[in-house]
Amino acid sequence: MKHIFSNFGFQAGKLSEDTMEQQSAETRYDYTLQMLSRGNSVWCLLDAERETVTLDFQDCVHVCIWPSKEAAQKYAELTPEQKSIPYEITIEEFRKTTRELASDPQYRYAVYPTNQDLWIIEPETLLSELEDTERQLVPEQQRRSDKHLEHVWAAAPEKRYENFVHTAADSEVVWMIGDAQGELLCEIASCQCVCIWPEKAFAERYQTENLRDVPCTVFPVELERFLDQAYALPEEISFSVFPTGTNDQITNRNTLLCDLQEELENY
Repeated sequence: MKHIFSNFGFQAGKLSEDTMEQQSAETRYDYTLQMLSRGNSVWCLLDAERETVTLDFQDCVHVCIWPSKEAAQKYAELTPEQKSIPYEITIEEFRKTTRELASDPQYRYAVYPTNQDLWIIEPETLLSELEDTERQLVPEQQRRSDKHLEHVWAAAPEKRYENFVHTAADSEVVWMIGDAQGELLCEIASCQCVCIWPEKAFAERYQTENLRDVPCTVFPVELERFLDQAYALPEEISFSVFPTGTNDQITNRNTLLCDLQEELENY
């Protein structure tokens, strides 16, 4: 499997901030929780006086945080006159600080703010939802019926394709995998294509079974954005829909997009 298509807009969020910035504020918040639940550091900005950058409105102080240095740096570039620099906070330090802020009603978090919008949340609520996300790190295969997962995973390629179309239209999310450079993992059986899965659990299983030695990240893309980006791809680009590593099926772009649009009409 090669790493290609780095310029087609579907890049792993942490390492492709241009892509993540275009997601909704709620999606960016969910992504931040996912990254922090895995023990990744939190990033804030320090101004020229080494004070934490905040946004003050609605009689509250909103502490700005991001899940990566790159995201914080992009925000700092919006106001170069402040000379802000990214500052790393370990997850342990972040928990301690958040518990302290939770005792003061004037504080809120502005999670992954961009030049368009932001997600505001109380410190206590953020801690609670972070703990919920951490509990969900138990592989989804263990929380759902093993029999069901095995049945879908072992199904014929055409059945997995049908499952993808129905599930993606219903959940309005597509799951993908990106490597450490933010590039998609996109070659199946020597055929250049974009790999997509209907659920996080299946993408994670593919990652575990086929990419054990490749640093990469499973990440979601909102279906609407996926469709917009897919329409912009050259027609010769194909998709590997719900690959498992064996007996995978390659589908051309137009067929996939047509089937998804048809399925969406049922909702």
